[in-house]
Amino acid sequence: MKIKFSIKDCRICPSRQQCIHSEKPYPRRTLTVRPQEQHEALQTARSRQQTAAFAQEYTLQEGFEHTISQGVRAFDLRRSRYIGLSKTHLQHVGIAAAINLVRAVA
Repeated sequence: MKIKFSIKDCRICPSRQQCIHSEKPYPRRTLTVRPQEQHEALQTARSRQQTAAFAQEYTLQEGFEHTISQGVRAFDLRRSRYIGLSKTHLQHVGIAAAINLVRAVA
């Protein structure tokens, strides 16, 4: 459930700079209230993210995410230029080779 305060209330509030971080022309405070089970699961996940084991586990995932991001930004990986699974697969293999080449040169 989302609770949105009125723009009029936030405009005159003296604590507005501490409360709202939006760059919109007419910012306002928004709160999200979740059911208790979701809130507890979120808190558990956030506390797990602070552990050393998570940091070690995430470094592997971070490498995959960087590779996908590079493919999307530099080689338009999200769009297939061809119709058909075999041609699309060939495009992906070509993009993977191009990423490897760019990384080797760098």
